[in-house]
Amino acid sequence: MIMKTFSLNFNLIYFQYLFLLALFTFYSTIGSTQKIPIPSDPIGDIVCELVHCGQGVCKVSNETLLGFDCECNPGWKKIPIGPFTYPACVIPNCTVNFQCDGSASPPPPPAPVVPPPGCEFVWCGDGTCVANGTGHICQCPEGTWNLLDTPELACFKACYLGGDCKSKGFGAPEKSDTASSLKYSVTCKYCTFNNFWANVLTQKLINSKE
Repeated sequence: MIMKTFSLNFNLIYFQYLFLLALFTFYSTIGSTQKIPIPSDPIGDIVCELVHCGQGVCKVSNETLLGFDCECNPGWKKIPIGPFTYPACVIPNCTVNFQCDGSASPPPPPAPVVPPPGCEFVWCGDGTCVANGTGHICQCPEGTWNLLDTPELACFKACYLGGDCKSKGFGAPEKSDTASSLKYSVTCKYCTFNNFWANVLTQKLINSKE
């Protein structure tokens, strides 16, 4: 069960603030001019183009104050923040505890006034959103990893996820010989064939002496 208060509240509140600010600016623009034609559903038509629903799809909705809602894909859910709910589907639908390690989180860095293009309304968990062309990646600090090992998803610590999460396909990536071999192939992407195997054999010798 997700705890109501956790170390990432600052980031979530910041994104909610940006979202509400965007809506306020939109209404102010429409109210200040008569030349802009008002669509039948401005929030649904315009905001859905800006909102990143994570593992969900943005749908026009008359049942929310925002005029839209994120319909989560199977296995995902939204984050409750007190009486509110962060609209994006960014949390696995299983037991999650952001205070599992019992340590106080470091203070977050000052939030930029305007997020970089591609990172609007993106939640990266313990990571940092980095614009990547028209999209984004979540850059994870040491000790965390991207959910499902997918760069676009939030960065989690292993202890955040309960035992039922692993049975649903969520969990820290396991180290294997395959991962090690991929490391060599990436490192030596531009090496000659002989140099590649020389590096592999050298590493084998080092490991055998340990």
